[in-house]
Amino acid sequence: MQNLQALTDPDSLQQAIADLDFLLLGRAIEMLHSVMQANGKTILLVPVHYQTLAQRAHREEFLSLCQRVPSAYRRYLLFEIYGVPAQAPNTRLLQLAKILQPFCHGAIVSLPPSALHRLFEIGTSGIYGIAATQEDIGSVTAGAMGKYVAAAKAGGLRTFLHGARTVGMVKKAVDVGFDYVDGEAVAPKTAHPRAAYPLKLHLMQPD
Repeated sequence: MQNLQALTDPDSLQQAIADLDFLLLGRAIEMLHSVMQANGKTILLVPVHYQTLAQRAHREEFLSLCQRVPSAYRRYLLFEIYGVPAQAPNTRLLQLAKILQPFCHGAIVSLPPSALHRLFEIGTSGIYGIAATQEDIGSVTAGAMGKYVAAAKAGGLRTFLHGARTVGMVKKAVDVGFDYVDGEAVAPKTAHPRAAYPLKLHLMQPD
């Protein structure tokens, strides 16, 4: 990421991000194959940048890779659209999410609590869920977090919190109703995917 941030030319930066998206999808296909060969049923969440989908050349290459995902694997794949510009209209966001849906179990959109107004349209669109990071919610109140989660659930959306670094943040996320939480406070990074599991908060050591 530091290397990407060092790129100042917008076209070069976007090409680098798209290349990373292609690489991650290719790696996810390999991982899905390994999991399925071992009779596993782990769901993989694969990020893809908004601009990778918005720019036609990058979108076509990404969709070409999507077509390589065997039909039997697609129900174990979730795509998460990240890097959504604040000014991007919901209609365009939903259009881009829709083109991913034939290749996966569902599409997730990365949206911070400040984008709460978007949820009222997204909730009826067929999108699977929304995601936030600890950076997105670390400075907001529990009440604001609760409104974010409640608005999502009212629209039938699953909620994901990425990158929880402390047990306190995990407990806060669970208390307000996030469906899925990941991060170093939940489990260490692994070379291979693992299935989701219920958190046992009473066994977690305090920070």
